Amino acid sequence: MRHSQTARDGAPPRARTRARVFPSSGPVAVLAALLAGCGGDGDAAPTGVRAISIEAVGAPSVSSDGDGRTRVITSFVARADTGVAQRALTVGETTVEFWLDGAKVSGESVLARNELGGDLFYTLVLDGSYSMVSDHEPSAFQPMLAAARASFEEIEREWQQRGTNAEVRFDWLWFDDYIHYPDDKSGAAISLVPEPRSGENDTRLFGAIDYMLKRHVATAAAGFATEPQDRHVMVVFTDANDNRSYFVTSEINERVETPPAHVKHRPGVPTADHTELIERINTARAAGQLPAFTLHAIGLGSAVRAEPLRALAESQHGVFVQNPNSRSLSELFSAITREVVSIQTVGVKLPLRPGRYQLTVRVCLKDQPERFAEFPIEFTAQ
Repeated sequence: MRHSQTARDGAPPRARTRARVFPSSGPVAVLAALLAGCGGDGDAAPTGVRAISIEAVGAPSVSSDGDGRTRVITSFVARADTGVAQRALTVGETTVEFWLDGAKVSGESVLARNELGGDLFYTLVLDGSYSMVSDHEPSAFQPMLAAARASFEEIEREWQQRGTNAEVRFDWLWFDDYIHYPDDKSGAAISLVPEPRSGENDTRLFGAIDYMLKRHVATAAAGFATEPQDRHVMVVFTDANDNRSYFVTSEINERVETPPAHVKHRPGVPTADHTELIERINTARAAGQLPAFTLHAIGLGSAVRAEPLRALAESQHGVFVQNPNSRSLSELFSAITREVVSIQTVGVKLPLRPGRYQLTVRVCLKDQPERFAEFPIEFTAQ
């Protein structure tokens, strides 16, 4: 795969490159470019950016409509590097250009974002054990619920702006020794989760993730969020370490009508550790049951074992964030939410003769056009 970069505004990609490709265990590749020229202008981009990078989300989609036109669609997250930290860039902070074999693609061949759409199935797995109250000053429980609601609301606003071809659906649960799966999937219902009581210290974290994984598989099997531009995203929040997923007796499914009405579930199959969970996720992905899946993890407090959460997130193309202070909880959720709303889906529809081509996707900062990153897509037109 070739990668190229240019140092002059509006110039085509060159064969010489300073871009780097970071290997990936799945369909996601991370590419980074340093300084280079890029056309376009605008506002709202962050200042002090040293470089930007691109992480492709899933594999590009290439299709033909049978009349000599080829559609190429790809999704990615662009990030700004200030030298101190990285942050995801929103659609409003970037512009996108396309170059086909070194020639800039005209605007009439670029697909409108509202035409592309892109559905999202977004889920939360929330820690409802007593440590959320007892181990933090101030208590982290109510701030967690508020941050979870805010995450739903921000993502809903973003998807409304993406047009009628983009739909978002939500799901969530909370866990202690049991997995509590509510009837009402709305963000408003999160406020009704009862505060944990003393003695409810068991944490069935991996079992809860496995339960929500099955919801993603079932949602895809029902036909939602299965196209190349669609996404499945799970966000896991905990302040403790799993101490119950290995232990099971008989499966329990008990109706609880106290708000929020839910099913109180205990699995009949154990989940030994995070490596077994990763294997289950990868098996579902390889079988085509889990298209375009990402898992992000949030760890709160100094007692959290970071390694299992980090391994889960990185194996599923997500990010892991952690902070020991409960006062930072909303910022942790905001960082993950920004990763989700910053997913961009772009594409072109090109009249092409049969043959091999290279399409270069160039992502530029709006008000710093000398900063951009780009990546190639090599494809065959039929």
